[in-house]
Amino acid sequence: MSKQTGNRTAPKGVVGMLSKIFGFTGAPVRSHLAQISDRSANRRVNLLAVAWAVNVFAFSIIFPFLPIYLHSTRGIPMSKVGLIFLIMGAATIIGSPVSGLLTDRIGRRPVMISGLLLRSLSFFILSLMALKDADFALIAGGLFVSTFLGTFFQNAGNAYIVDLVRSTDREVAYSKLRVGLNLGWMIGPAAGAFLAAYPFWILFLLTGIVCLLTASIVFYFCSYVPVQRADTSPQAVNISYFRLLKNDPVFLLYIAIFSLFFLAVSQFIPLLSIYAKEIVLLNQSQIGMLFTLNGAIVIFFMIPINNRLKHTNIVYRIVWGGVGYIVSYVIFGVSQTWLHLAAGMTILTFGEILSLNATVSLTGRLAPKGMIGRYMGIWGLADGVARAVGPWFGSIIFAQMTYHPLLLWVILSVPAIASSLALIPLGKKESSVIPARFLIAGKKTAGTPATGADE
Repeated sequence: MSKQTGNRTAPKGVVGMLSKIFGFTGAPVRSHLAQISDRSANRRVNLLAVAWAVNVFAFSIIFPFLPIYLHSTRGIPMSKVGLIFLIMGAATIIGSPVSGLLTDRIGRRPVMISGLLLRSLSFFILSLMALKDADFALIAGGLFVSTFLGTFFQNAGNAYIVDLVRSTDREVAYSKLRVGLNLGWMIGPAAGAFLAAYPFWILFLLTGIVCLLTASIVFYFCSYVPVQRADTSPQAVNISYFRLLKNDPVFLLYIAIFSLFFLAVSQFIPLLSIYAKEIVLLNQSQIGMLFTLNGAIVIFFMIPINNRLKHTNIVYRIVWGGVGYIVSYVIFGVSQTWLHLAAGMTILTFGEILSLNATVSLTGRLAPKGMIGRYMGIWGLADGVARAVGPWFGSIIFAQMTYHPLLLWVILSVPAIASSLALIPLGKKESSVIPARFLIAGKKTAGTPATGADE
């Protein structure tokens, strides 16, 4: 059967220009569905990456300046302001499994679009709250809701890639999404700084408007992807998270290892900034340049590297990524200048390129049909818990080890060491993780291939 495109014409203007950015590396992705052409699949992935960039840009307009608004403008004590990040972390932890379940039950596109529209509404309400100088509790509640809804687009988007793209091309597809994420984080704070002179309610309002733009990109250019009937079986749709994990010990093992790895990954952004300022004695411009270096390496190297390595052992890629984090943390521990930290950041970024997309792609390979959204939700839960707990854990270690920097960073690298060691024996059995191993109604479905085995 010949493949049909089933997709709208690529847009012109700014969105069209951005979509070309994600295709400039010559790393196209291929569809494993007969009714969707490879060209259409590649265009959809590029435009989903654009939507990812716009969505992150929207949130990053306000995120870096939120503590300044709450503390300096509103006079709220820092002890309360710090609770905002715990509240937003809790929203991610709760939202990931909920959005994963909804993604399986009502579909990828509806969850992405409805999540973005509702999130836009939440930012409009936050804008009104800021205009009226609402109580801290109301603003915290609004931020909880907006963060909770943010998980809908992420988890449904990850599942959409699994439905659309061949398993061997998924790391390239996820690389494009991550490049979009980095573009958003590079441009958003600059826009927020430019708008800092205006009342903060305007930033909330602008964020809501940009979220509407993201929803329109998904609505017009990320068309419905047909799924096989096996994906919507009552047994698969109605199974609980507890039973899912109980009946899939292999995935449970992997997600436990990923949780350790994410715990190490979560340290470098919040702690490196403080460490660079207080221990290495860098100024804010120099610290900003470190993170700009990280973003630039991701933008220029993530897609070609993952395209080149897409046929290599995916588990070992995560291991080598962990080694990159370990080496970079040791370099941080002995750094005395900006160049030392930049060398560590370069190695860390290549570790990020090798590993983080591979964890998402491997989750897609492990997911049986009909449960992709929930598996992505559990991946998001592991990532969210690590990002909520990791910086808190790291800050405690930092307070105790301020005068022992090498020991500080060695301790912070322990989760990466443990996860890499745990993955090495599993890498030898990589082919065994592709078939589904799920039990439904007490019957093993080992003969049914997982979604990743689509070639």
